[in-house]
Amino acid sequence: MVLFWVVAAAAAVIYLPSVGYGGEDLQQLVSSNNPAVQSEMQSFQRFGFPLLSRVEVVQRDPHGIPLDVQQKAITRARDVTDGKYPDVKPIMAAVPIINTLKVVPGSKENGTTIITMLFTQPDVSLADQVYAANQFVAKHYGPNEAVVGVTGSVPARVEQGRIVLSSLTWLEVITVVAVFVIVALAFRSLVAPVLALGVAGLAILLTLHIGGALAQHYGIAVPQETQPLLVALLVGVVTDYVVFYLSAARSRLADGYDRVSAAKSGAARFSPVIATAGVTAAAGTGALIVAKSPTFRAFGPGMAVAVLIGMVVAVTLVPAVLGILGPGALWSPQRADSPVLPEDHTPRG
Repeated sequence: MVLFWVVAAAAAVIYLPSVGYGGEDLQQLVSSNNPAVQSEMQSFQRFGFPLLSRVEVVQRDPHGIPLDVQQKAITRARDVTDGKYPDVKPIMAAVPIINTLKVVPGSKENGTTIITMLFTQPDVSLADQVYAANQFVAKHYGPNEAVVGVTGSVPARVEQGRIVLSSLTWLEVITVVAVFVIVALAFRSLVAPVLALGVAGLAILLTLHIGGALAQHYGIAVPQETQPLLVALLVGVVTDYVVFYLSAARSRLADGYDRVSAAKSGAARFSPVIATAGVTAAAGTGALIVAKSPTFRAFGPGMAVAVLIGMVVAVTLVPAVLGILGPGALWSPQRADSPVLPEDHTPRG
């Protein structure tokens, strides 16, 4: 059983896509029937490009932008629209807005700001839109053109995702350390938390890749932003299940059972409970698939699959490992030469 799950996890990592494959951002959670999406698609079909720009290049000099730079911005935008810049192909058109002669309503300045709105095809991902805009600035704007940078709702969304994902590593490390300390203190063992986290880690690998394969097969958008939720859910659920089995093993070993009998007894006692809890939790989260909101529909199936995989791994792998390790699963340097016994318990048998 242990070998089976190790091979299964390795095969999943090698041959199956991960969660987030083909759904790298939350844009896929917006329904295609959304009025704003429909409007943008219709404008693209009728006019050849969408009327909504969500990426802009900003040039600003509070002392005034020279007229030749303003003229260059207009010429550059026209050339982009005419297709003269094939190296920025995702960008279909550009429209500059300049506050010269205060043509912009509410502007109190004259000739200090140029905002060039960039338009891309609707099927270009958010990350690719931002990359194309940055490449456009790097290749076709000079050092003296007062470029502030690329802005808009799309760059803001991509930067938000980058910040969130960059913080996940530390968050996951802190979570793992906290689980390790809590389980180690509860069982006064260094092996018990390693077992709990190891089983959780294996379940996480299986869930991310099996979930990714299912999402790809059925065409369900599963953004990578869901990955932290799946990881957190599995760490909590699987650790909880492992604690049940560890508690049963400790009690049975203290009663004088051998390692295999202790593992079998714990499995017989807690596997039905864990299976029932897992199925119930999976059914509850899976019910979100009938929700009207695309966001809830995207999260529901993934969490249901995660709970089911975590439950199956726990009820099959943990008893097998405990049957192999026996008292070693509760080993601690402080009682390396002592039997695994509660302080007030006398073994029988």
